[in-house]
Amino acid sequence: MSAIRPGTASRLKSAQIQGKSGTACRVTDGAKTGARGRTLGGTTLNTMVCVEDRPITQQGLGGIKNPIRGPKRQIEDKSYFLGLLRGKINEINSEVGNITRQLVEKEEDNASFVQYEQMAEKLAYEIKELQGELGDYNTLVDKATLGNNITSIEMDLEDVRAANERAERNLEMLFEDRQRKESSLKSCELELKQIKQEAVRLFTQLHEIQSRRDQLLSEEASKTDPQIERQRLLQQVKSDNQEIAAIDKQTHEIQEKITNKEEELHLLEQQLDENYNERNQKYRELKKREQQIDEFLQTFDHAKSLEISGIHEMESTIIEILNKTSNSINNFNQITSNLDVDLSSIELIIQQDKHNNQIMNNTIQYLNNNNNNNETEEVFNHLTKERIRLNQDLLKVDHLQSKITQEMETLKKRISKMEEEITIFSDLDKLNEEKSRLDRYRDNLNKLNQQLSVEHSNLQTHLTGQDIYIQLTNLERRWAQHEEINYSLNEFITNKRKETDPTQWIKCTMELVKNYNEHLKSSLASKPVIA
Repeated sequence: MSAIRPGTASRLKSAQIQGKSGTACRVTDGAKTGARGRTLGGTTLNTMVCVEDRPITQQGLGGIKNPIRGPKRQIEDKSYFLGLLRGKINEINSEVGNITRQLVEKEEDNASFVQYEQMAEKLAYEIKELQGELGDYNTLVDKATLGNNITSIEMDLEDVRAANERAERNLEMLFEDRQRKESSLKSCELELKQIKQEAVRLFTQLHEIQSRRDQLLSEEASKTDPQIERQRLLQQVKSDNQEIAAIDKQTHEIQEKITNKEEELHLLEQQLDENYNERNQKYRELKKREQQIDEFLQTFDHAKSLEISGIHEMESTIIEILNKTSNSINNFNQITSNLDVDLSSIELIIQQDKHNNQIMNNTIQYLNNNNNNNETEEVFNHLTKERIRLNQDLLKVDHLQSKITQEMETLKKRISKMEEEITIFSDLDKLNEEKSRLDRYRDNLNKLNQQLSVEHSNLQTHLTGQDIYIQLTNLERRWAQHEEINYSLNEFITNKRKETDPTQWIKCTMELVKNYNEHLKSSLASKPVIA
């Protein structure tokens, strides 16, 4: 806001209030009253002139002039507009004050609403208690009107108290039992969770070990010595042939047993004809055994064909493996031959370099002995270039040799590492034992899980049948409803606060005031000042 001089402000105020007055300001407070109540007109001596309300011009304090009668001021100078602006600002401030006062009232109403709600809940609880007491008093009055004595009423009261105490004790016992069962249930759930985590970890570990074992076995099968692989396959073929021979021998033995059993059966049938009643049970057992033998004979051909097909497949795989081993041997021989060629080429290059150095030294010595300087210089330049080229070739050869040695070392390290891993994971019996142990552990865990789930379901059914559990569920439901109501009330309060927030309106009004001031400044700067 612009600062306004006191004289200008009072002059503006007098200009707004007086309207069509004669002078700028004549105060009637000092006017004298006559004896009969007449108001005596003041003269120039007893008239009090307000010097601050005198018009001020650019040249200083001017004389009091009679204003021109009209509906408004004719001269709209800076002080006039400042007075209007001050009036508008006062109106805006009063409006802002009203809005803030309304906001405070709304906030107080919201706070009192929560307090009233709490008071209403307390009063409702008190009313409920008083209603219970009133019911008790009504029953007492009814019994008194019916002619019952106070002693009988007191006895009934004692009975009711005893029943209430018994019910409370039962309730406490049930509550303690529920707490114990809940604690045991939580402990069982924790144990079950740990067991499940351990089982999952063991299953993942077993899967990783199996995948690693398969990978190492495949690498071993692809990178083992061909001679060893060939011997192993030959031994496997021999063992398969031995197994086939053993199976044939077993078939012959079984056939002999079948013939013997048939003979025995024939004899038994003859004996059964003689003593049917005594040996009927034995005959039935022999019949069952005969049926078993017949079933075995019927399935024997199929099993034999399966074994023969498996043997043929193994022979084909052996042939493929032998071909692969022969190819790997050829590749290995080629690699070794290439390495030998590289090493021989390196040695030849080194010998050639030594020979060239010797030739160059001899030529330099020969040229030094001769006296032709130009030819000596040309030959020397040519030989130096040749020497530089040969040195570069030698560096390349050295780099190649170092690279080959590094690759050989890395291959040796890799082979040694693979051999160590093969020795670690080659014990299949141990891995199978570990797998069987883990399977047993898994079965035990599954059984324990089933038992715990059954116990959990039983405890859950027992818990749902309890009155305390039902009351707790109802209380939790009511608590959730109260939380929803509280949340909705908080949202309502926040929305009302946003609606009644005066900061936005204050900012808008201040922006309008600022724009209006700038507009007034620009208009006053463009207009000439009237003296």
